[in-house]
Amino acid sequence: MIKCIIFDLGGVLVDFSDEKYYRYISKISKKSPEAIKKKVEPWLWRLYIGATKVQLFEKDIARSFSIPLSKVRWVQFYEEKVRPKKDVIAILRKLRRRYVIAFISNIDSSRYDVRKAEIEHSMFDYKFASSFVKLSKPDPEIFKYALKRMRIQPGEAVFIDDRRINVISARSVGIPSILFRGSKDLEKKLKRMKVL
Repeated sequence: MIKCIIFDLGGVLVDFSDEKYYRYISKISKKSPEAIKKKVEPWLWRLYIGATKVQLFEKDIARSFSIPLSKVRWVQFYEEKVRPKKDVIAILRKLRRRYVIAFISNIDSSRYDVRKAEIEHSMFDYKFASSFVKLSKPDPEIFKYALKRMRIQPGEAVFIDDRRINVISARSVGIPSILFRGSKDLEKKLKRMKVL
């Protein structure tokens, strides 16, 4: 029996992806977004699990792409561009009447504070932000950690994420998972699972 619904934040409950940031740095540095992503992602994973500070992360970007530090704008860019997905939040509110609601998000502490303003944290019974738990998706350990903290079995949760690799990882530990492709598609999939 399903007891808990676990959401991803970026790309599911809020409209934002790191790809937007790569395109922003690409315009300033005149390097391709692919080149930016390749260089930045290893640093980003360290930031997501709290293994480095945002100030060092920003300095690495400025130095590597020969751009002024003032143009890096990791937190400011996010703050300006992130928007809640009201249609998905409406689904979450319906689910909240019957289920425990949680999120698992790869996010550093600097952006987490911004996101608090965008999403009502009172909507969630459990919050698993990578920078605080020191684990990140797609590592299966973050799902195991969340299940243990919530005291539920893998088959008692449903996980929703917009990245296939994260969905595959959650399924590998036994969590029924949905690849997010918009609010209408999500409603259909939840109804098919007899969750909504």
